[in-house]
Amino acid sequence: MIYWATNTISSSMRLYRESLQNPVFLKALAVDGVAAVTGLLVTPNGYPYENAPLSWAAYKYHNIVSYNITSSGGHFAAMVIND
Repeated sequence: MIYWATNTISSSMRLYRESLQNPVFLKALAVDGVAAVTGLLVTPNGYPYENAPLSWAAYKYHNIVSYNITSSGGHFAAMVIND
């Protein structure tokens, strides 16, 4: 919102546009999966693509060591309280 209000949205999105034209970046996106140790937190109000079932997440993340589902929270999972 702050980018829209200050009329700086174009400059904030420039990095994304330039990255998507970079062959090195595109090659990194094409990786078959992520081997790094991964922890996932599923929240009821998160974006749908963030709330993948474990079987779906395991397709992309090959080393899931923690998978938790909370009864509260959303996109800003750090704000989950009392769960």
